[in-house]
Amino acid sequence: MIIGNNQLESFNEINLEKFISITIPFLKNNFQEFIKDKPESELISIISLIVKWAAQYKVHAGINIQKLLHHKIVYGWGNLLPEKLEKYLVDPELHENFRTENFCAELVSERYKLIEINSDSDLRKLAEIK
Repeated sequence: MIIGNNQLESFNEINLEKFISITIPFLKNNFQEFIKDKPESELISIISLIVKWAAQYKVHAGINIQKLLHHKIVYGWGNLLPEKLEKYLVDPELHENFRTENFCAELVSERYKLIEINSDSDLRKLAEIK
């Protein structure tokens, strides 16, 4: 059996609608302050954007997308991820569950913001900055 592109798009739209319908209550239960003045249409837009963003990194499982949404709300990140942070989502050797967990752990720890020191000369440069 061959599934046509139109059938696949319809299937994805149904799944997106289902995901949105369970994620809106998730937001209402966990992020009352965040959603306080936002109309439902804006919540749908936010959820749709995170789904599309996650798909770029081959993250498709609902629970992983909700984790990313949670961390986006709590910790935030810009449109472009720092390379040190992005590497956790693009590791081809790992399943999306591990990539998502590693990304979230790194985001929470903020280790990706640290300056890498490779030699004594790097230490001297840092000392000069003060």
